[in-house]
Amino acid sequence: MTASVADLYIAAAEHVDGVVATVGPDDWNRPTPCAEWDVAALVRHLTDEQRWAGPLLDGLGLDEAGAAVAEMEGVHSTATPGEPLRAAWSAANVTALAAATRTPPGATVEISRGRVTADEFLEEMFADQLIHGWDLARAIGAPDRLPPDLVIACAGWFPLVEDAWRQGGSVGPRVEAPAGADPQERLLAAFGRSSRWVPGE
Repeated sequence: MTASVADLYIAAAEHVDGVVATVGPDDWNRPTPCAEWDVAALVRHLTDEQRWAGPLLDGLGLDEAGAAVAEMEGVHSTATPGEPLRAAWSAANVTALAAATRTPPGATVEISRGRVTADEFLEEMFADQLIHGWDLARAIGAPDRLPPDLVIACAGWFPLVEDAWRQGGSVGPRVEAPAGADPQERLLAAFGRSSRWVPGE
């Protein structure tokens, strides 16, 4: 990635924030491309990730970060779908993005598999936010075109970790991209998603 990893992560999370803002009252129970999650569960997942990201980027260890997260209603958000869940997402996102902007060069982050560089952590968070942003938009019928520069950046990085992510169960099997696929469609296929997915597929 040639752009700042923190900038890419922030841009992806801001894109997700725009999609979360458009979730309607009747959307929360809709299925998503993540078969095990409806829209509410997907937003909870994204909220929980951002709740953890802030304390970890600020240099807290896992135990300390866990205590900080517990003060924000626990690791798994119990906020009711609707405005409470949207507000929980917004608060966690603001905190995480502020932490990303002040993370110093050369910082490290403690995660479940050990200590990694902050850039490595942010790369993973960037990809997760970006792809789940598409999942969420597609689930609620919102515009689902991802920012092209973010697609290019993610497509340039993901091959470096794709095998490890797939072996670890973080992504499903690749799917076949449609003939003449554009960069977004090829990226989604690498992440195990069909660009033609519709609810009920």
